[in-house]
Amino acid sequence: MSDISNKLISELLERIESAENELRRARNAIRRIEEEKVASYKLIPGVEGMFDGFNMITESGGKFEVPANYAAKSRLIYGDVLKKIEEDGKTLFKQISKKERKKLDGVLNKKEGMWHVLTDVGTYKVSETAAEFAGAGVGDKVTVLVPIDNTNVPFAALDKVVKERVDTIQPPRAPIGSPPAVVKPIAKKPVAVAKPKVVAPAVVRPRISVVAPKPAATTAPIAPVPAPEVKKQSVDSIRDLNLGDDDLR
Repeated sequence: MSDISNKLISELLERIESAENELRRARNAIRRIEEEKVASYKLIPGVEGMFDGFNMITESGGKFEVPANYAAKSRLIYGDVLKKIEEDGKTLFKQISKKERKKLDGVLNKKEGMWHVLTDVGTYKVSETAAEFAGAGVGDKVTVLVPIDNTNVPFAALDKVVKERVDTIQPPRAPIGSPPAVVKPIAKKPVAVAKPKVVAPAVVRPRISVVAPKPAATTAPIAPVPAPEVKKQSVDSIRDLNLGDDDLR
């Protein structure tokens, strides 16, 4: 390998390491901002409760419906602690405690009008709003979030949708060298053909035209033409024309 290739590889590795460090610092900054927001919400008066996938349940048994858009956007999971507060005359829910998450891969399905995800660990309900917002369909591969310390919960948060259907099952291929499968033809129902109507031909009577014979033309006898009279001239008359001897041939 040339020195130029080694130098290029070293530069690329340095850039990758620098990018990974930048991502790590960005994640830490986001985490600190979220912690500060959570700490500020904890100081605001309100009602606290646990999220069960659709509602916030208080310690006293109170139930408050959590807006589906907020739950889907925040990727709330079963066990997250929320606080219901009043701000500018509006009722808001804020996350003040976040459970540690675990990612699971599964397949989406719909049963009795509810979205479910089937995973190797178990089956979980999924927010219909989150599924519709992501454009998910039955059979799509998805990634969901559940509490890492308790996977035996009824609800999972939809994290990512992979547009790859798994509900299409391809027929098994026959081994090489095996005789081709015999395909039975599908019997077709006989189609009734209407019988043509027999129409009697019309009788055409020929028209007979009677033409009166024309009378034979009478040919008048042709009078013989008299032969022209040839006058004989004498030598004396020829001479009278003043012709020389050279003109006679």
